[in-house]
Amino acid sequence: MNFSRGRSRFSAKRAALAAEGLSAAEARCHAPDDALEIQAEKIKLLYRQVPPALIGIAVNAAILGFLLWGHVSSPLLVTWLIFMGLLTLGRYGLLRAYLAAQPSAANAQPWGFRFVVGVGLSGVGWGLTGILLFPEHSHVHQVLIGFVLAGMSAAAMPYLAPYRGAYSMFIIPAVLPYALRLFLVGDDISIGMGTMSLLFIVLMRMMSSRAHDSVTESLRLRFENLALLQDIRAAKERQEAVNRELQAEIADRRQAEAALKESEARFRTVCDSAPVMVWMSDPDQLCTYFNQPWFDFTGRSVEHDLGDGWSEGVHPEDLAHCLDIYQSAFDARRPFTKEYRRLRADGEYRWIHCNGIPRFDPEGQFLGYIGSFVDITEERAAEEKERQRQAELAHVQRLAAVGEAAASLAHELNQPLAAIVGYVEGASLRFQKEIGANPAIGEMLDQTGRSARRAAHVVRALRGFMRKGDASFGPVDVNHTVREALRLLEPEAKRRAVRVRMELAQELPPVFGDRVQIEQLLVNLIGNGMEAMEAADSGARHVLVSTGLRPKGEIEIGVCDSGPGIPAELRDRLFTPFFTTKPRGLGMGLAVCRSIVERHGGTIWAEEKTSAGAAFRVLLPPLKEAVRRAG
Repeated sequence: MNFSRGRSRFSAKRAALAAEGLSAAEARCHAPDDALEIQAEKIKLLYRQVPPALIGIAVNAAILGFLLWGHVSSPLLVTWLIFMGLLTLGRYGLLRAYLAAQPSAANAQPWGFRFVVGVGLSGVGWGLTGILLFPEHSHVHQVLIGFVLAGMSAAAMPYLAPYRGAYSMFIIPAVLPYALRLFLVGDDISIGMGTMSLLFIVLMRMMSSRAHDSVTESLRLRFENLALLQDIRAAKERQEAVNRELQAEIADRRQAEAALKESEARFRTVCDSAPVMVWMSDPDQLCTYFNQPWFDFTGRSVEHDLGDGWSEGVHPEDLAHCLDIYQSAFDARRPFTKEYRRLRADGEYRWIHCNGIPRFDPEGQFLGYIGSFVDITEERAAEEKERQRQAELAHVQRLAAVGEAAASLAHELNQPLAAIVGYVEGASLRFQKEIGANPAIGEMLDQTGRSARRAAHVVRALRGFMRKGDASFGPVDVNHTVREALRLLEPEAKRRAVRVRMELAQELPPVFGDRVQIEQLLVNLIGNGMEAMEAADSGARHVLVSTGLRPKGEIEIGVCDSGPGIPAELRDRLFTPFFTTKPRGLGMGLAVCRSIVERHGGTIWAEEKTSAGAAFRVLLPPLKEAVRRAG
């Protein structure tokens, strides 16, 4: 191991990380999402200024109404004040709705449109003063109106400028009617005031446009700086991770060249004593090193496995796929993982998990790969065993569902069969009385009666079997059964990204029942909860399984999920056979659960939750009470 090469390689990694962080920042600054983010921030600035703007509108409207009272039509003035008040309340309601919604950048644009509509209506309201409230015979009050409109327009400019078009929607309907009305008056003073009003509109729009550009540039720079800071922070974290990984190399780097042989020997000793098989390759995809556990596993020599000789032990069915992953990773210079079967020294093919990461010199030159092998045969066998057990449990569940269906059909067929027997016997008696004995027809009626009675007997036997069952009852540890059920469902929970928690009561007494059936009950309830959360975000999928002891000695089992919950109108029908809310469901799962619980002398119900999700509760009698009932 060359320490000077390790030092240069470490410096090169740091430089590469820094370069990667800067390029990422530059790319993010020009990402299409930045435009949405900037627009959303502009809309946020608009709503942030709404409270002082509404206060200013209310105060100025009240002052103007007070000063114009007696100089314009009172009904018109009162109507205008009511309009401005309602408009102010409406805009305040829009502010509350925006704050409650907290829209994302992608959903912010409609809120900007609503705000501009409100601003436009506010401009129309102020513009009405130049039409409806214009005091024709009082220049002082005309100037007063112009002063108020100019003040409102000037005050609105900085807070409406961030959103393009918002200020124009206010100042044009607010000031333009007033200017046109002055032109209609026709005297020199009015024409001069109207001209100045038009000039005021043009100048304020120009200033608003410049202010808008300044705000846009400021927000753009802010987002660029935030992106740059995030990338610098991420680059720093990655570099710190590299520093930790290479801490040993940094310490070794300071040693003299005299320690080279000792370091190499120590490296080989560590690798040879590692619990995994280690390998290294050069840039030509040829393996240059294997540690001792590799040779212990393969039973082959260094000469046979170096280069590309290692591939001779790969299972023929896995070789092409294995080499394809290996070569494509080399071409792309990226880390890789793969699983394949490899021949062990005793002639057995074992499943191997292989991973590799690329190596580079200080100048960035590719040096090859380093990685490890792990024998995962036992893990795969355990997973397969779990899958088989789940398949067996699912089969038992399907058989139970079929049994429930058979019991329901037996119940439905029992009465029609009894009616058939009665009708056949009545027909036979009537035939013998009215027509006389006819052996052939009488034999047919008797045969029909015997067949119907036999069918009824079969149905009654089926019902009796379904009621009595063939379960193996005895003491059952509920907490242990809960853990067994969760262990069965662990792969399914991982696949569905569901977090399962247990809150099990300590020293819980046993119940009298069939362990397999109680386990099936738990699997049904927990599995239903997982399926119900399929549409939820992965981070919000939770299932809580709890046990507890009631004051009267009953054992309580609870299963709660964070799914959409159960509508109140459906809660009473949940345990009805063939009733389901799933598009492809059979409607037998919860019916089977109820059958199991009732067979154990317990009760089950769906509980109303205050938060999101569904909750099912099961009460089972204690061991002594169950044995007394059974006896």
